[in-house]
Amino acid sequence: MKLLQRRTGEGKIVSVTINPPGPRGCTHPFCEGAVIPARLHCLEHATDSERNFAMTAITMGFIHDFSGVKFTADLFAAVRSASRLSLEAAQFEEAVFDAGADFSRFEFMGATSFKRARFGGVADFSGTRFRGGEVSFEGAQFEDACIFDGAAFSWNGATFPSHTVDPQAKSADFTRIKCKGEASFQKLWVAQNWVLTGAEIEGSLSGTAWCGGSMLLHKATLTKSVKLELDAAEVDCQAVTFGGQMALQLRNARLLLNDATLSAKSSVVYDEKRLQLPRSLPMPRGLAKPKLTGLRHVDTSHLMLIDLDLGSCHFADARNLDQLYHSGCEFEKPPRLSWAMGVIPIRPVRRDVLADERSPEVGRSTVASLYRQLRKGREDGKDEAGASGFYYGEMEMRRRRGARHTTTTERWILHSYWLMSGYGLRAMRALGWLHAAITATIILMMGAGLPNADPDQTVTGNMPPAGGQVELQVKTPDAKLTVPIRSRFTKKRANSALKVVLNSVVFRSSGQNLTTWGTYVEMASRFTEPLLLVLAGLAIHGRVKRG
Repeated sequence: MKLLQRRTGEGKIVSVTINPPGPRGCTHPFCEGAVIPARLHCLEHATDSERNFAMTAITMGFIHDFSGVKFTADLFAAVRSASRLSLEAAQFEEAVFDAGADFSRFEFMGATSFKRARFGGVADFSGTRFRGGEVSFEGAQFEDACIFDGAAFSWNGATFPSHTVDPQAKSADFTRIKCKGEASFQKLWVAQNWVLTGAEIEGSLSGTAWCGGSMLLHKATLTKSVKLELDAAEVDCQAVTFGGQMALQLRNARLLLNDATLSAKSSVVYDEKRLQLPRSLPMPRGLAKPKLTGLRHVDTSHLMLIDLDLGSCHFADARNLDQLYHSGCEFEKPPRLSWAMGVIPIRPVRRDVLADERSPEVGRSTVASLYRQLRKGREDGKDEAGASGFYYGEMEMRRRRGARHTTTTERWILHSYWLMSGYGLRAMRALGWLHAAITATIILMMGAGLPNADPDQTVTGNMPPAGGQVELQVKTPDAKLTVPIRSRFTKKRANSALKVVLNSVVFRSSGQNLTTWGTYVEMASRFTEPLLLVLAGLAIHGRVKRG
């Protein structure tokens, strides 16, 4: 501000205060508006002749900078009419639209900026085309609804480029925008990245969008409901605060949800249908299940996951996993070959494997707890098949080395339980062991357990010389096996051995005379074979129940 003084013809001193021009050149006191080229004022403070000149220049495409201009409803209507719905390299940084702005069906060529612009009413960008450059709404404030239905960012009217999308490039930048009304992005098309990082939207957020790159919502605050249908390479919802219900329908995307706050019922669903966008907008990707990468520090009690790829999802540090609902999701599968006790090659059971199981940063006991919580959730949902898979994983973690709360004795018991019946879940394994035990018992009985023949009983006693009571003793001699080995494996002896074994399976004594070795074999079979039969029965019952 500058103070000038001058003396009038009557000798009086008159003081005149002259305010300096604004930073963009407008000579109106403290005005922030960009000056009209070759003139002294911005559009807001222009004289009639300056404004007429400006409208002609806008029509001819010579004026691009509207930064800091305060648009009334009449002034914006005049600019919209003069522009013929087309502007090149338009700059609306820190512009103010008191009554909102209707940019519907506009076409912006080159880089376009609405950084820190403020919309006092509805901001309508329906059907707008932003061609060939970055578009930024960073720090913009919307006092009412903002509508971007049918907008396309960096669309050039040709086939989508085949080169790799730059993860740092921003086609549509809405960083730290503040919207007090509804935000709508229906049928949106973005060539590279759609950025809403740090956005604060007090109304509902809805949209249907295709992104060539990523959709970034990192650290955004969304007060009311969110409903988005997205086809993108990545969707970053880390540290997002969802104040209302959240519904995401995704295709192809890699979803990051760590540290998100879910305050109400939320769902993430794979949608197999292609987005319904105008045919002129290219969508070169096919359809694939979205991948959820992690739920660290997320309260999953309100979360529902449908048909997602959870093979790379880390569940460690998630809260209330037992209340997580998931259906049709795919987990990682074990390798085709592993080693039992480090020496026996086996084909692992086909089951659902958590990514945390293969992470060196997560301990066995922690992974067992994750499996336990997921199993409980499946059991509460009456999903026996899903629960059994997680139960198997829990027992595997307890059996392996590194589980802090499993003693050596418990680990050996678990090894035996796993080896005999797959923790009571693998019927064929238990039946296989039962068959092997019966076969081995029959062979041992034929080879060492059955005697040559049933020994004859002998009766001995003493006859008193003068008569009287006779005392007799009946003895059965020890069963002996003396026949040659080749003669022991006959059909008759096999039939006798089979009777002994079948009685042992049902925990009964056959009454067959046996050698000493045969007695011990029968005792062992009467313990092991009924146990294997019970384990097989439990596994079959579980298989039938899982349906």
